[in-house]
Amino acid sequence: MCYNSTTGEEVGRVELPVKRPTACTWGGEELDELYVTTRVESGEGRSEHHGGLFRVKVEGVKGVAAAYEFVL
Repeated sequence: MCYNSTTGEEVGRVELPVKRPTACTWGGEELDELYVTTRVESGEGRSEHHGGLFRVKVEGVKGVAAAYEFVL
């Protein structure tokens, strides 16, 4: 979900075919791809795509570059 930082109003939402998204970050050359990891689910009723990594393009939204660099 995305919220207006002034009003607290929800202004956007990304729906995923899983119950438990765990973390997200922006990526891609233009920082216009949202990457979301998801938790492994167990038991009856688990999502078909649990434990996966999703890449989502959110129209009109981009991330910002990190304030630090990783040395690989």
